[in-house]
Amino acid sequence: MAAKLGAILTRCALGPVQYAGGCIMASKVPDGLRELGPEGLWGGLERGIAEVAEKVGVAPRDVQGLLPMADLQGAMTALGGAQRAAVAAWQLYAGHLGGLMAGIADLTVDGRAPDAGLCLDRLATKLSRDKPLAVPLLALADAVRTWEDMVEAACAALDDAGTGGRLAAAYRRRVLVRNARLGALVIVPIVAIGLAVRVAVVRSRVGAALEATDPCAAIAIASGDVDHASGAQQATIVDRVRRCEEGRVVEARRVEADRDRAAVIEKQRLAKADREARCAALADHLAAGTLAEADAAVAGEGAPLLSRVARRALVDGDLGPADPALPCLDTKAADGLRAAFAGAVVAAPWMKAGELSPVARAAVIARAGAIPRWTKGVSAVKATAAAKKAIVSGDPGDLARAKAACEFVAALGWPAGPQCDRASTLGKRRD
Repeated sequence: MAAKLGAILTRCALGPVQYAGGCIMASKVPDGLRELGPEGLWGGLERGIAEVAEKVGVAPRDVQGLLPMADLQGAMTALGGAQRAAVAAWQLYAGHLGGLMAGIADLTVDGRAPDAGLCLDRLATKLSRDKPLAVPLLALADAVRTWEDMVEAACAALDDAGTGGRLAAAYRRRVLVRNARLGALVIVPIVAIGLAVRVAVVRSRVGAALEATDPCAAIAIASGDVDHASGAQQATIVDRVRRCEEGRVVEARRVEADRDRAAVIEKQRLAKADREARCAALADHLAAGTLAEADAAVAGEGAPLLSRVARRALVDGDLGPADPALPCLDTKAADGLRAAFAGAVVAAPWMKAGELSPVARAAVIARAGAIPRWTKGVSAVKATAAAKKAIVSGDPGDLARAKAACEFVAALGWPAGPQCDRASTLGKRRD
C-alpha cells in the first residue's frame, strides 16, 4: 500500500510540473510558464492529499498532519514569486527570439517525463545573452526543483506513515469495514426477511385488536407492537385512544353527576323525613293541647295561631274570611292539623264572628250534630238579617253574602226562613 500512496501523491502533485515541461519542449513556453503558477501546483497537491485520504479512509486533514505542510507552503510561496517574474520577463523580452524557439524541442529526447526544471535551465542557457530573460528563468528553474524536492520529501513521509504508521492502521480498518459490509450484504437480507415476518405478525395482531368495538382495547396494545404497526394502524390507534380517553372523561363526569344527584336526593329525603317527623310531633302536641319549644320552629309564622288552637282560644281573625295559614299542610300530618283547627273553631264563639272562612265553615258544618240549638238559632237570625238587607238594597254583594249565610244555616240543619227564600229568588233574577 505504501508505494501506491506515494505514487498517488506524486502523480497529482507533480503532474502539473511535468505538463509544464512538455509545453516548454513543444515550444509553448508561455503555456508552460503559466502552468507553473502556484494555484495549479498547489491544487495538484491538494488533489493528491484528497485521493490518499479517500483511499485510506481518513480525513484530508489527517494526511496533511503527516506532511511538511509549512515547508511546502514556503516553497510554493517562493515558486509563485519566481513564476510571476519569469512570466513578466518572457512577455517583455521574448518577442525578438524568432527562430531560436525551434530548437527548444530538442532539450529532452530520451522519452522520460519532461523535467520542467531542466527544460528551464537549458532554455535559460540558450538565452544567456539576454540576462533580463535568462535570470528569471534560472530562478524559476531553481524554485521548481525545490518544489519537486519538497513533494518527494512529502511522498517519503507518506510512505513511512503508510508502511507502519497511522495510515496503515486506517487502511487496515477500512479493509475490515469493507469486509464487514460484504458480510452485511449476506446477513442483512436474512435479518430483513426475519424482521419483515415479525412486522407482519405484529401488524396482524394489531389489526385484530383494532377490530374490537371498544375503543379502549387500543390501550392494551403493547408499545412494541405500536412501534411496528403500519402508519394507518398507528393513526387508528391514536384515534381510538383519544376516543377512549374522551369516553372515560364523559363516563367519569356522568358518574360524578349521578353521585351528586343521589346526594341531593338523599339530602332531600332526609330533610323531608325530618320535617315529616317534626310535623307529626307538632300535630300530636296540638291534639293534646300543648306545644313544645321545638314546635315553634316548625310552625314558623303560624306559631301564634297554633298556640291559640292548642288553647282553644281562637279570635275573630282566625275564623275568616280567609283560610288560616296552617303549617305542614304538605305533609302526612296535614289532616291532624286541620282536625285540631276544626276542633278549636267549634269551641270558639264562631256564631258571633263575621264571615267565616271556607275551612272554618266546613269545620262547623262537619260537627253540626254536636252544636247546640241556640247556637244554630243565632246563626239563623244573622242569616235572616242578611237576607232582609239584601232584599232592600238589591246589591249583588249583599245578595251573595245573604245566600252564603242562608246556605250555612241550612247545612246546620236549621230552617232558613222565608227571607232567605226571597233573597235567593231575587239573586237568581239578577243573575
